[in-house]
Amino acid sequence: MPKNVAIGLGLMEFPFSGAAAYWRWVDLCEAGGIDSIWQTDRLVSPQPFLECMSVMAALAGRTKRIKFGVNVLSLAMRDAVLVARQCATIDYLSSGRLLPAFGIGSPLGPEWTTLNLDTKTRGRKTDEGLEVIRRLWSESHFVEHDVEAPGDLQFIAIIVQQLG
Repeated sequence: MPKNVAIGLGLMEFPFSGAAAYWRWVDLCEAGGIDSIWQTDRLVSPQPFLECMSVMAALAGRTKRIKFGVNVLSLAMRDAVLVARQCATIDYLSSGRLLPAFGIGSPLGPEWTTLNLDTKTRGRKTDEGLEVIRRLWSESHFVEHDVEAPGDLQFIAIIVQQLG
């Protein structure tokens, strides 16, 4: 029985000379049969990088076939209701091509200090955020946050990863 192999490419930094070069690369990935593009989540870095959720929205509008995701969104650094809404919107507008992946984030990342967050709470905050997202995506009305879930949500699988 033949097995299919999917190829995904990830970016940690921004190795392109500018936006036009980035879009040429995305177009080549789309035309060349690459299955997915992954953008690393960084809020603070000495290296050039793009903000991951903005990239996901831009990829949804630019591409027609390729899937895309964040490798890996540090949920403890963000508002879970906003992340749930962003992911649901991007997934809906891309016809179900978003591949969200959430993690606790490395305790060595400069974001924790910059955002004045305690690295010891990242596991608990991630668990709480995943529960908020799960409920928002599965229930028609989430009372604690008074947020209506959109009507025709694509099913989004949650990938959780722990590094460091």
